[in-house]
Amino acid sequence: MGRIKTGKRTREDDRDDIRHRKEIDNRIIKHLRKAFLQSRDRNAILKKSKRRVPSGEFYADGREKMVTRQECASCRKLVRHVQCDHIEEVGPFLGDWNDYIKRMLYTGEKGLQALCEDCHDEKTKKFKDLCRSGESLL
Repeated sequence: MGRIKTGKRTREDDRDDIRHRKEIDNRIIKHLRKAFLQSRDRNAILKKSKRRVPSGEFYADGREKMVTRQECASCRKLVRHVQCDHIEEVGPFLGDWNDYIKRMLYTGEKGLQALCEDCHDEKTKKFKDLCRSGESLL
């Protein structure tokens, strides 16, 4: 059974409003990430990271088979898959949608890089550690 509304706001009402606002914010962020996955800049960075390299196997006629790998912008390793990373971290949502959208979607190719999983994880961990230490990065 629901609460009877008396016209006065309670702490519980405030908590419900905050919880609801966070749910909406998270949905918007989820859709912005989906938009980023389809962006031209992201796809261009991933395409530029591709390299054709010998596989070490040969066709019956003696030609060497080639495979496509992607080069990490940080360690220069050739790997099967890279992640498109924002050079300047997008960071958490800080209450200003215009700023967040600009950081997420409008960095251009110069603001993105292709990183292997290890380099991306290391960069993300450093950023999260700095955020936890209270340093302002954005």
